[in-house]
Amino acid sequence: MELCFLLIFCPRNRSGQACFKLTYPHFWSQPISGLYTSYGEVGNDRSGSERFLWFSSWAGSGAYWFGAGNNPSQANGWAQGAIGNSGVTWERGRQFNLALEASFWNDLFSFTAETYKQRRSQVLITRGTLTDVFGQNIKPQNLGIVDSSGVDIEVGHKKSFRNAMYFIKGNITYAKNKTIFQDEVDRAYPWMVRTGLPIGTKYGFISNGFFQNQSEIDASAEQFGTVRPGDIKYLDLNGDGVVSAGYDEKPIGYSRTPEIMYGISAGAVIKGIDFSILFQGAAHSSVLLNNEAVYEFFQEGKVKPFHLNRWTPETAKTASYPLLHYNTNANNHRGSTFWIRSADYMRIKNIELGYTLPSRITQKISFKSARIFINGLNIFTFKNQLDDYYVDPEIPDGYGAMYPIQKIWSVGLDINF
Repeated sequence: MELCFLLIFCPRNRSGQACFKLTYPHFWSQPISGLYTSYGEVGNDRSGSERFLWFSSWAGSGAYWFGAGNNPSQANGWAQGAIGNSGVTWERGRQFNLALEASFWNDLFSFTAETYKQRRSQVLITRGTLTDVFGQNIKPQNLGIVDSSGVDIEVGHKKSFRNAMYFIKGNITYAKNKTIFQDEVDRAYPWMVRTGLPIGTKYGFISNGFFQNQSEIDASAEQFGTVRPGDIKYLDLNGDGVVSAGYDEKPIGYSRTPEIMYGISAGAVIKGIDFSILFQGAAHSSVLLNNEAVYEFFQEGKVKPFHLNRWTPETAKTASYPLLHYNTNANNHRGSTFWIRSADYMRIKNIELGYTLPSRITQKISFKSARIFINGLNIFTFKNQLDDYYVDPEIPDGYGAMYPIQKIWSVGLDINF
């Protein structure tokens, strides 16, 4: 364990927590290869927070002046900062796994399934219920609790012939989590509650189409700034006649981290020619776009092709984008379901074609083996909801600031002496 991480904790809490695993080995014959179970407890000291959480900090503050008249003396002030957490300790993780492996007809078909359940407790979080009456900040506390669970499934098939073989394999992972405790303050309405939702849940307004005329604007709840026909209409969730930040925002979309990841790989070898391909995909994930990624004329920039389908009186029934505004618009340019897009995707991640020279040729030139190949990476991404915005489906929430994914082709020669 590196010393720089141990210094997060006070001396009495610098000992590690033991990890152990219980595994039941193979005990059934074909077709079930084995049933496994395990339980483990681990400690995590990589909190991602500041070091020296266990003592109170001091920092410079306002200046003090001494003396009278036109030439007083100045002395820098010194004040207490955030109060230390003398009991800070490890984040604790407890996990239970159960797995099944099976194969049929001499591995012609194979199957593996694994499920897990985990609870992470003593997670370092910033207090949410600390009252202003206290008059001071305190350093993160070991209060957070997060539960997660998931399942992994893999199915495979392979077959060999005299001078050939082929295989195909598919896998899928489904994992979800939810916050059990985060010291959340009492909320005015149920949809404002954060506890019980996945980590990374996005919050925003609920878009309800575009305003079609001034009469509709006048009859609706007050929105943001000066609203014109063609602007986005938001739902007034609490019914107070005013759409307001916080009170009328609720969870929108999925977390940015996909709940489902999957892959399909396949390949074949025929008389020295080999081919393989890998498909990769994700589902149950959303991205919230803003700024340069979607807003028109953002920071005096340009428009994009999808802005052509903006709202006008003539396109009111078919428009997919609100009325254009030259400057940042207080009503339209804010987080809402209108800017949520599915980040589900599937792409050809890797493809390779190769040829292994016959041994009668390699032996003449003193090689054990020689193979020439061509390989492609990130070859093709199938149609997805982010295509029109010219961003990759793996970008983070925001304005699409990600170096474009690279398509790479390479040719190589693999020689063994």
